[in-house]
Parts: sequence; C-alpha cells; structure tokens
Amino acid sequence: MIRRGLLILSALLAGCARGTPAPTPVTAVTPVGDRSASPALIDSLWARLDSAHTRGKWADVIKLADRISLELPPTDARLTRAHLYRGDSYARLWRRAELDATYGQTALATYQELLSRYADSDAAKQAQARIAELNDKFAVKAYKSAQYYMRLKAYDSAIIYLKDLVVSYPRAAIVPAALVKLIAAYRALNYQEDVQETCEYLRKYHATDAEATRTCAGVAAPTTAPPAAAVPAPAPGT
Repeated sequence: MIRRGLLILSALLAGCARGTPAPTPVTAVTPVGDRSASPALIDSLWARLDSAHTRGKWADVIKLADRISLELPPTDARLTRAHLYRGDSYARLWRRAELDATYGQTALATYQELLSRYADSDAAKQAQARIAELNDKFAVKAYKSAQYYMRLKAYDSAIIYLKDLVVSYPRAAIVPAALVKLIAAYRALNYQEDVQETCEYLRKYHATDAEATRTCAGVAAPTTAPPAAAVPAPAPGT
C-alpha cells in the first residue's frame, strides 16, 4: 500500500514538472541616467523635446527633459535649456493664478536650480525673467485671496494677505493696487494712522499711480515715522 502511494505521488510530481512553462528570458534594458546613450539617441531625444516645447505639449516636455538631463554630458549646452524647458512646462501647467499653485512652485524651484547651477548660461538669464513673471502671478493669487476676504468683510484676514503680498513680491505689478486695497481695509476698521502711513508709502514709491493718487487725496502725512509693522519695506533698489 505504501509503495503504491509513493508511485502515485511520483507520477503526480512528474506531471507537474511537465506542465510548468520554461521561464521567459529577461530582455536587457539600458539603465537610464548612466549617460550610456549614443549621440544619435541623444539627438533624437532632443529633437522630440524641442518639438514638444514648441507645440505646448507640456507633460511630454517634462518627461523628455527629465530623461535627456540624465543622458547629456555636463558640458553639453543643451543641458541648461532642458532645465529651462522643464520649468516652462510647469509654469504653463499653472493656468490660472487662483488655482492651486503647486505647478507654479515647482516651476519656481526649477528656475532657481538653473540659476544656482548654471548662473552664467543664457538659459539662466531667461529663467530670471521667468521668475519675475511667476512672482507677478503669485502676487495676483494673494491679491485675489485678499479680495475674497474683503467681500466677506473679514478685513483683518485681507490685511494679512495684502501686507504679505507687498513684502514677498515687492516688484510685482499689482503692488500699488494691493496697497490701495490695504487702505480700504484700514478705513473699514477706522485705522486712520495706518491709512496715513500707507498713503505716505504710496506717495514715495508709487507716485505715478493714478488710483493711488485718488485714494490718498486729502490724506494728511503721518505725524510720526511709521512703525515697521504698519508699512512694508520698499523693494531693494526702489
């Protein structure tokens, strides 16, 4: 009986062995990022990247820029432009200022890395201009948030956003409008000294702004120097 059981078990095991498929050979894959790509492949990747950037295919640009940045030698001039294209893509994916700013923040970080690592390159100079554009958009986002709180008559919250806007993005085009809105919030709370101090700031640094001139018409100059917390410091070089 025992011998018969062993024979059956042996037959079953033999059948299982015959039914098991042979393992599929693994295809060798060239590791990405070891700079082993041929010049022809790099040229092909670059042509695709350049075309995707021209056509506004931003998701494709990010993928291709990431790949080619790992393959290009450090001295290749296209490396800096690949970083620029990557930043451009994230900047374009942030379509409206009031939307989530994650793409904008990633674009800013990409441009700043380009400036840090390749400061003397032409791409870095272009990145500097792109950063100014992004800062304008960040400022608009803060301004829209302040407007929202103004509509709710939550003036203290609006003041926080407006003052942070002026401090964080002092060269943004929307700064004079933000200061005018700040005066409106101060007036709603009857903060007369803050109104005087902010008008004095506008007269000094944004004297040509028509809306600021109308807003501050008839407002007396402050009798004392404004405290640091009341009026943001001007941008360097203003």
